[in-house]
Amino acid sequence: MVTALITQSTMVRMVENQRSQIGILKALGYSKKSILWHYTSYGVIVGVLGSIFGLLTGPNILGRIMIHQLNLTLNSYSLKINYVNFLFVLILILICTGGVSFSACRKLLSDTPAVLLRDKPPKKGQHIFLEAIPSVWEKMKFSSKLIARNIVKNKGRLIMSTIGIMGCTSIIISALTVRTTLSGISDYTYGTTFAFDEKVVLDTTKTNFRYLKNLELDGITQQIEESAVQVIFPDGSHKMEPVSITTGNSPLIHLQDIDGNPVSIPEKGILMTRKLCREKGLSIGDVIQIKLTGKGYVTVPIVEIAYVASGQGIYMTNTYWESLGETFKPSALMIKWNNEPDQKFLNSDIVADSATRESMQDGLSSSVGVVNFAVILLIILGSSLAFVVLYNTGILNFVERTRDLATLRVLGFHHSEIRYLVLIENYFSVFLGMLAGIPVGRFISWIIASSIDERLDLLGNINLRDVLIAGVMTMFFAWIVNRVIADKMKEIDIFEALKSVE
Repeated sequence: MVTALITQSTMVRMVENQRSQIGILKALGYSKKSILWHYTSYGVIVGVLGSIFGLLTGPNILGRIMIHQLNLTLNSYSLKINYVNFLFVLILILICTGGVSFSACRKLLSDTPAVLLRDKPPKKGQHIFLEAIPSVWEKMKFSSKLIARNIVKNKGRLIMSTIGIMGCTSIIISALTVRTTLSGISDYTYGTTFAFDEKVVLDTTKTNFRYLKNLELDGITQQIEESAVQVIFPDGSHKMEPVSITTGNSPLIHLQDIDGNPVSIPEKGILMTRKLCREKGLSIGDVIQIKLTGKGYVTVPIVEIAYVASGQGIYMTNTYWESLGETFKPSALMIKWNNEPDQKFLNSDIVADSATRESMQDGLSSSVGVVNFAVILLIILGSSLAFVVLYNTGILNFVERTRDLATLRVLGFHHSEIRYLVLIENYFSVFLGMLAGIPVGRFISWIIASSIDERLDLLGNINLRDVLIAGVMTMFFAWIVNRVIADKMKEIDIFEALKSVE
């Protein structure tokens, strides 16, 4: 959409500058079809070249950087390009560039050569809705009235600029929101949900529940069996889902609902994570079927739902698991040491592996590094698009009003007053676009958060800080563009702008 808007503003400006050239071509006998293709080809060539450049640089630069961010241990690898996807992107880009170029040129071709060889007549003035409110209109300054009338007269450009800023602001807001959400996953998972100091993976062939219960470790321990079960959901779908079975007394796993209220693992039934419930359209009171070892399926009710940021699945107590006819076989032991870790235990043959909470937290943080890179890339691209949209619409507004601005100079307006008339209009569209970009950014961040990784449950809620950052970035680009336009306004040749075609 932003590409289409950029092309629209660029092609409209180019075609208007070529107005007399088009009139000469028509007068010389060139057909509408040949002239139309000549100017449409600008957009087509830009779209094709841009797509090819993206095909060459995207996989080889961005692709390799993102693979590096994944921290994969690969001796060698090669990148394969999905040409079906590239064809789809090419068609989409050509619609945005070639189609818009075609539309921009087609409007001029309906005029005769004599009309095209003359300067474009200014739009007729018209009354605006504010004039119907005398209490407001009469108190407005003359400059404010000019701004209001020009905005209403050029509604198309205002809408185009607003949509462009809305798209760019929403991209920046959504990227910042996802980045903020991701940065808090590891802290929430290993700071709120799990309270152990060390997680020990056990050799299940050399230990059992009773043996672990009698271990005299200097700290708080909690046994857990982590496995997977075949599940039949109410919609009839079958899927293997992770299941965590632990003791009813859960000192090291603190589950909460979406509002932060404590949730305990039920004694009769199961607890399911929020994201898994949302994906399957389940709620408290619904039932699912799980397959038992060497047996058939058994129906179990969903009694509780908890928000788990990383690692979705099913939780149940060991007593309920055994009531279904299964045997509780702990595969891991979570420990919160009172003093120093018991090295004798950690080096024993019943311990297959172990990891501290800090190392697991660092591992989770590094696993989302590629997403953080993609988020930074979105912010950069969104900022670049915001600058281009603001520049194109600002220059278009200036070019279309050169004659009007020169007239105001002749009438005695100072340069600062004329600059105010143009620049305030630009800031007005920026302000509208920023306001519209907040809900759109919230929607985009929700889409990204809900589909970024099936193991992660990201909320995608925007906060005031991210909105302010996106707003400051957009206003900064608007300030730069307005500075450029202000410098161009100093260069207006009054005589050249006001001279008659006759």
